[in-house]
Amino acid sequence: MDPELFKNQPHSYLSDIYSIGITIWQLTPGHRPFHDQEHGPKLILDILDGKRPEITEATLECWANLMKRCWHSNPSQQPTIYSLLLDFRFFISWSEYEIKNFFQINMIFG
Repeated sequence: MDPELFKNQPHSYLSDIYSIGITIWQLTPGHRPFHDQEHGPKLILDILDGKRPEITEATLECWANLMKRCWHSNPSQQPTIYSLLLDFRFFISWSEYEIKNFFQINMIFG
């Protein structure tokens, strides 16, 4: 849930941008954010104070940067849906060779 909603701010497309960043993050480790912590007032305060899910080492830098942009504490610094679309198109355009090479390197050294 977007931290802005905890501040009684109205839901906006920026809340959806934050959620997109969280959804992308969930694809990496395969579990819910903060799965190992109690979901209560302390976690809410931590999130309001800037706590975000830990990005795993296996995450490509381009995806990590995209997530961080989506989670930016200043909503005006978050990407627009259009810029996200452009980023997705760029990432998807990677060649099959580049993708296989990335995963082989991470399996060997990761």
